[in-house]
Amino acid sequence: MAVSQTCPWHSRYTVGAFAADSIVRLLDDSVANLLSPFHSSVLKRLVRLRWGCTLDITTSTADDEARFAGAVLAKIAQRGFPAPCSLDLERFLLKQASQAGLIKYDEKQKAGAFTFRATSRQKNLSNLLKACFFAELLLQDDEVESLLERYFSLCTPAEGEFYEMVCRSCPDPRLSLFLAPQRLIITMVRLTRPREEMQIIASDQRVDFALEVPNLVEDKWLRIVVEIDDTSHQGSGQRALDAQRDGLLKSNGWEVWRLNVRERSLWKEKVGELVRMLCAAVTDEVLQAAKDIREKLPEESRQALMDLVLLPVAEAQLLVLLARWLHAYGTAAVSIANPQKLNLQPVLDCVNECLTQLEKLYGLRHFGRPVLVDSETDADVVYFLLPSAQAWEYLPTQTPKLVAPTFVFSEYEDALLTGALPRSIPNEVDRSDLEQALTYFLQNLFRKVQFREGQMAIIIRSLQLKPVVGLLPTAAGKSLCYQMASLLQPGFTIVVQPLRSLMWDQQDNLDAMGIHRSTAIMSHAEVTPDEENRLKEEGYRAIE
Repeated sequence: MAVSQTCPWHSRYTVGAFAADSIVRLLDDSVANLLSPFHSSVLKRLVRLRWGCTLDITTSTADDEARFAGAVLAKIAQRGFPAPCSLDLERFLLKQASQAGLIKYDEKQKAGAFTFRATSRQKNLSNLLKACFFAELLLQDDEVESLLERYFSLCTPAEGEFYEMVCRSCPDPRLSLFLAPQRLIITMVRLTRPREEMQIIASDQRVDFALEVPNLVEDKWLRIVVEIDDTSHQGSGQRALDAQRDGLLKSNGWEVWRLNVRERSLWKEKVGELVRMLCAAVTDEVLQAAKDIREKLPEESRQALMDLVLLPVAEAQLLVLLARWLHAYGTAAVSIANPQKLNLQPVLDCVNECLTQLEKLYGLRHFGRPVLVDSETDADVVYFLLPSAQAWEYLPTQTPKLVAPTFVFSEYEDALLTGALPRSIPNEVDRSDLEQALTYFLQNLFRKVQFREGQMAIIIRSLQLKPVVGLLPTAAGKSLCYQMASLLQPGFTIVVQPLRSLMWDQQDNLDAMGIHRSTAIMSHAEVTPDEENRLKEEGYRAIE
């Protein structure tokens, strides 16, 4: 989004995050026994702590075939936040966690769908898993110290004085890493706001500090902006601009605190309030769980635990990377350095399989494959899954590209990749390849075991871009036919439903399956004021 390269949250960015079905059920009791649990509000809030990553790809030299493949892969990667990870990755993670003594698990087929159930063998597992989303709390002391040095480098003397007070007041200095200095305002608001509101801010306007974390006790976000005002904020023109900026931030859910440099005696009280609110949102239980992960868990258990939460996030982010690389450069042959020594090979295997099946489905050429390399000097991309001061060293460079955690507004949505037209399945594609590819996407996108009678023929004809009338009995899976066809083509799909109740039902079902980028649009006369507000505030963001 931004051009300044002083810190990760001044870089261009994207979002992506998958989750394991079994972990969703462990995290949120309210969805534990449902067939599809990905509408969990707990999970949706937690995953937005980890979904943002830097990625600066702006040029495009790809041909139509590569742009098509990249656009479809991006839709798959960003269909939900989170969407289910691939089946093979979930099986790998559960097996690893079982061997580490964290869980017992089983895989079942229920009502025609794959379901995974994990039973805890580790005390306090739910809080341990939640702590993994707050990855800053898992960092070792030397990494925390290095990152704080980077944070302080962004501050003016007065801002540094305030930030030092925050660090000293936090029960764990890692908590202060959630307070981002010099965050760009454009990364803190809904980009679908009216144009006159967006014109209030320039692309490089910043706040002094921004805190954005999910509240684990209540179904909401803690969003606080802290501005350290010096004498430059006393003029009437600057005060008017400050009021406009504050109004825009407040309309996007931010609480704005203005502290005057002449009233430093009041800072201590506000710092104490800020830290209390932060600790209350994260909760003492999660803070203790993070400490237990760092200090008490054996290495094998710690790695398996973190992988359960973080590797599905990595799968989505690497799939987004691959999609954008392919869309821009026409190749999927990307060399990826892994300086944090993450367990990325199983993740990359799943990403490569997704591309293989897409090539097979449309008879596309072989685009090459991403590979892990040992040295950053041999890499096209350096990938960091956890916050790291080392990642900042790659910010000024164009080669290799940097993919690293960054702060992203919890209501942000990436736009779909453009410049790709629908593509027909060629007649010469082998029937067995066609069925194998469609079954792969059925199982990994929808977690369904097999097609019902008539579904595959409807989907194939749709993907051949031919007119089709699909006649199936009630509850025989008509909806899946156009849902799958939509995900496997670039752009938007418009579905016309005769009843409002059917529209809400379809959207709720998609939400539960982890396909969150959809909305219901109805004529004004048929919607209640509450439904109209839902459309304006959620719908356009979902399909942006």
